[in-house]
Amino acid sequence: MKKHLSRSLLCFLPFILSLPSLNYAEDLSDNLVCDGGMEEWLENGPDAASVWNYLTIQCKGTEFTKNAKGNYLLPKIHGQINEGCKLLQLEDKDAHSGRKALRLHGGNLYLSLTSPDAYKTKDGDVYVIRFWAKGEGAARIYLHVYGEGCAEILSEKGTLRKDSWSLIEERVLVTGRAPTGASPRLTAWPHEVLFDDIFIGRVIREGERKLTEVPQDCQERVAFASDAEGKITIDGKLDEPAWNKAMKFAGFRPYAEQSWLAPASAAFRVLFDAENIYFAVEIPLTNCPQVLRELQAQPLTDGAGKPLAKTDAYTARESVELFVQPSGTGRYFQFVASLDGYRYDGAEKDGAWNGTWESAVAVAPDRWFLEVRVSLGELGRQPPATTAAWGLNVCVNQNSGAKTWSAIGAVFHRPENFGKLIFGDFAKWRGQRAALNAASKQWILREAGPLRNADRLAALDAFARKGAAEGAFLDWESITRTYSRLNHVDYSLRCMEEELRFRNYFGRKTNER
Repeated sequence: MKKHLSRSLLCFLPFILSLPSLNYAEDLSDNLVCDGGMEEWLENGPDAASVWNYLTIQCKGTEFTKNAKGNYLLPKIHGQINEGCKLLQLEDKDAHSGRKALRLHGGNLYLSLTSPDAYKTKDGDVYVIRFWAKGEGAARIYLHVYGEGCAEILSEKGTLRKDSWSLIEERVLVTGRAPTGASPRLTAWPHEVLFDDIFIGRVIREGERKLTEVPQDCQERVAFASDAEGKITIDGKLDEPAWNKAMKFAGFRPYAEQSWLAPASAAFRVLFDAENIYFAVEIPLTNCPQVLRELQAQPLTDGAGKPLAKTDAYTARESVELFVQPSGTGRYFQFVASLDGYRYDGAEKDGAWNGTWESAVAVAPDRWFLEVRVSLGELGRQPPATTAAWGLNVCVNQNSGAKTWSAIGAVFHRPENFGKLIFGDFAKWRGQRAALNAASKQWILREAGPLRNADRLAALDAFARKGAAEGAFLDWESITRTYSRLNHVDYSLRCMEEELRFRNYFGRKTNER
């Protein structure tokens, strides 16, 4: 079967990863406006005198929605109404998402922000504004800047339509000698317009990006797969007890800066049974439901503009790539699944390979979850032996930039740089490794005598004990440190063994002559 969107091109030209993107590539703040989905409406009656006077006197010309008690309903996103607003009402028959939308006509509605800090701004700040609208005329969100500054519109996208919801996007720059605050105001003229799913995010300033360098003793990447302990339903919900017990592994690196740890890192867990490997990946994503709607509104198309089938198309738009390399072979497999349901698979760089695997996505307000089941039979393998190590890498494609679990370099298809996936409980692996190291130490002492290599063995013992204490916390960093330490001890002991074998062999040969 022919694959769509050649993976070979996308893998070997790293900059292409950012091309199939709907949003801007910067990291954005959380939504600055309160309840952009218009789902929360507050009741206001005569008992709240100040608000009641404001609505009945200052906003006398505005038509509001009233409930059965005669009290006014205002959306939580409402901040202040300026003169000229003719209508501000609840719409519950035609919403873009959820159950409610806002019907607005004329004037300026200042929007309520999430906190006092959300209003603060300075020269050079860039805001990305997105909202869905339906109606005639014009619909806009202006950014009113306080202090010595102003707002400049950098770009605008989207066209208002009478009979269908449209996505409107604006990109705004705050500039000036001393801007202090910014407040968004919503307008609709000369006709009424429906609004829903308003998002306003500020591009994260350079000084706010607090990247942490990967510690030297956490450079390796290792993950442990736990026993699935029963049936796993692939639905993205991760509600089986086995998922709760499985360890989370993070430590993702920005694709462009792989010596650093990515902020708001993704994390994954792995389970296995006699027939399958299961992956669960959790990906932080600001305003995730809105991003999903945007992706769904712009499906992937072929050269003729025809939508691609989701079952066999690669996309780097908010997607996860799993690379799995069974032990004992140079062959590896790739599985790609996106937030909006596109799937792709391949054997190494062979996109013609098609496997049988399942995936499902679940969406939360600030993140999404991917659950994947891969049959061991598809990988040509029997159930792996406990503590067996496979090659693994997990890559997350995001509009803010791609992230990779293992430091793979310029391209994803580098199996020699994959991390390790070990089948079995970490505590069991640690115990087995410690037992092997202890047996090696006893052999060395027997062959060399108690006085030889005593200092070296004592140093290794101390090194191993420190690693064992760190591993007791069972987070990805302490597990990585313990794994690296015990492997270093193992390597050192094997070197000492070889030294003794060399001495004994060549010493005997010398005596024979």
